[in-house]
Amino acid sequence: MEQVQKAFEILFIFCAIFLAVTIFFCLVRAIAGPRLTDRLVAINIISCKVVILFAVLAVYFNEYYLLDIDIAYALISFLAIIILYKQVKESRQDKRERELPELKEGGE
Repeated sequence: MEQVQKAFEILFIFCAIFLAVTIFFCLVRAIAGPRLTDRLVAINIISCKVVILFAVLAVYFNEYYLLDIDIAYALISFLAIIILYKQVKESRQDKRERELPELKEGGE
């Protein structure tokens, strides 16, 4: 039984390290992404990986109240991504309207 516990402990530590490394790579993509959509996707992936990392750490430390905090963080990050997406969509729409005023007026 002790060997199984040790194996799970090693698995949890490996998962936490792996998630931390992939979060770093996503952060690099968010900073260096050539387009704004790449950055938004990278930020969304980072928030998902952070939620998973919190869940793994909550199980590892046997602190299950952290899962409640994790759920709240997931909801907040989801809403933040939706708001950012709408902001980008509106700014691109405004940019198109400024570039092509004849489409806005219904010109031929």
